Amino acid sequence: MLALESPYGKGRIIFSPRIGETGSYGQFLVQKLELDAKDENYWKTVWILTTDTNDKITLGDGRDVINMRSPYRDQYSEMTLAIAAALGK
Repeated sequence: MLALESPYGKGRIIFSPRIGETGSYGQFLVQKLELDAKDENYWKTVWILTTDTNDKITLGDGRDVINMRSPYRDQYSEMTLAIAAALGK
């Protein structure tokens, strides 16, 4: 687990290894600390990233985000901004 703090509040990223029909993969859950109706803390998942054995990281909807075998310029700063934006939801 990776703890995050941003102007939007506290967050965390949890890695969860999985095995599916196509083999092993992992999911990164980006979660934001929220308050429920009783003012109790809970972790709300705001973004899910999936990584496979082909070094591709995709969003929950299946679009390629990063191909680790052929990275492009500024991809890591774009990923950081996307995580910050997800925490701002």
